[in-house]
Amino acid sequence: MKDIQLPGNHHKTDVVIIGAGPCGLFTVFELGLLDVKAHLIDNLDKIGGQCSELYPDKNLYDIPSRPALTGQELIDDLVKQAEPFKPTFHLNQMTSEIILNEDSILVKTNANTTIECKSIVIAAGAGSFVPRKLPAADIQSFEGKNIFYSVKNRKEFMDKKIIIAGGGDSALDYVLGFKDIANSITLVHRRKEFKAVQDSINKVMTMVDNQEANFHMSTVKKLIDNNKGQVNVELEDGTQIENVEATSLPMKMAALGSIILGAYCFTLPNTPPRSKGKKVNLGDIFGFEAFALLKDKSFAIFSVCSLLISIPLAFYYAFANLYLNEIGMTAVAAKMTLGQVSEVGFMLLMPFFFRRLGVKWMLLVGMLAWAFRYVLFAVGDMGSMVSLLYLGILLHGVCYDFFFVTGQVYVDKKADPSIRSSAQGFIAFLTYGVGLALGTSLSGNVVDAFTTDGVKNWSAIWMTPCLIALVVSFLFAISFNDRDKKV
Repeated sequence: MKDIQLPGNHHKTDVVIIGAGPCGLFTVFELGLLDVKAHLIDNLDKIGGQCSELYPDKNLYDIPSRPALTGQELIDDLVKQAEPFKPTFHLNQMTSEIILNEDSILVKTNANTTIECKSIVIAAGAGSFVPRKLPAADIQSFEGKNIFYSVKNRKEFMDKKIIIAGGGDSALDYVLGFKDIANSITLVHRRKEFKAVQDSINKVMTMVDNQEANFHMSTVKKLIDNNKGQVNVELEDGTQIENVEATSLPMKMAALGSIILGAYCFTLPNTPPRSKGKKVNLGDIFGFEAFALLKDKSFAIFSVCSLLISIPLAFYYAFANLYLNEIGMTAVAAKMTLGQVSEVGFMLLMPFFFRRLGVKWMLLVGMLAWAFRYVLFAVGDMGSMVSLLYLGILLHGVCYDFFFVTGQVYVDKKADPSIRSSAQGFIAFLTYGVGLALGTSLSGNVVDAFTTDGVKNWSAIWMTPCLIALVVSFLFAISFNDRDKKV
């Protein structure tokens, strides 16, 4: 059982180890033999340093007594070796200050953790880990989809066409590791000399000679999305490499989920259409009957505000994942699913809030939640403000349920049963059609406007949809009345 401490508390121990990679973990073992207790501090959100972050699934060949093992297997062994000595971990924190007192040392982190100790061991390697990003233009939108700075599971790239850029040990080890997995491997390096062990160089060059891999002495210049889940890559020497593929795992998960939900639909009660047996005209097909609802002032205001609030909503869908990846959060896609967990939770609480707030305040709270979420993203960071980012993700339940689900309930209440389906389709067209289309276009322009020399001003970017959401909320608050009669 790993002892991982929450930030912001004071601790006392014998030794503080800065760095929870292989060296830091083995230091725990050596200190434990001397009955010396240790706390470890690491900037990553996991134990293992670069082995866990960069190459958990890459084979290592230079570990004594082990012919080959992956980076994660090495870390798992070291953690198991250290466990009897009960180390304490402080993750996702950086050492910010070291104070030398007369009879002790005080170590402070950027997350307000303080540790009093007798000695410090620095096992931080090259320092706080930040991936060396590909020096190509406009690559941010490809990161996490087509560009990967580490490989968690090589099987995700089964039968894919991949490019490996680099000339060090890691690059060549990846070439060797993907030999029987990828459909096509291309190594790109700016010179013919490699900074790697000679044995790896010999094996990779043998693969090139045997046409088991390709080698280009160049650098990556540009990536172009071919709208097939792949990218075309242009090298500095003019070489074009087409149809480089991303991992297919998210698509496989989505396909499996669709099959399960589709099968579940066959178990639902029979619900024949209300107009079964009646003559259907063009107006019925396109839902023109729902336009009659716009004669009601409150429904018209609700419709306009639904469209307008969907514009700032698009900023989250388009750029939240990129933003969280760019500021250093790991496993972003998994962590963003906390929003769906929150959505389910607030769905269960909606009857409680309906009785106490009513439709207007439910809708208004949902709108204001979008504005508040963007404020949290604007001021949050991966340091002491990381909790604001998680709160922004968890607000998805309020953002979605209080406005969109409440809106669907409101439409059902306002519309006569004969036009209820048309009315729901009309609102869906305004929000998920027109509103998101406008928002997607605007969000891209805003991000471009607040990007200088490839660096995005995320605070300014997030404050833009925040202000839009506040304006829409104000207009809705002063003009909407949910007490009008049914249409």
